[in-house]
Amino acid sequence: MNGTDLNVLEQVAIDELIDQVDGWSKSRSKPAGKGYAKPDDQQFHRYRALERLEGLGLVTKTKHHAPGGEKVVITAAGVEALAYLSTIP
Repeated sequence: MNGTDLNVLEQVAIDELIDQVDGWSKSRSKPAGKGYAKPDDQQFHRYRALERLEGLGLVTKTKHHAPGGEKVVITAAGVEALAYLSTIP
């Protein structure tokens, strides 16, 4: 996992926490076939990181009642990875 992957994983976790606490979804990803939407070149690194994190089982897409019908959430393995990485000085 590189720095971009870690930042995106942290952002997914934060977005999910905000959604749980406030009932507000900040998820910026939208479904696009089997992958994630790539709205523009500025979000390319986030797009690639989401695909890598999903491949590692650290995030997953879930059904959601918002426009687009899916959102990205952190998995138990993703939470464990963040917890482990937070212990490294």
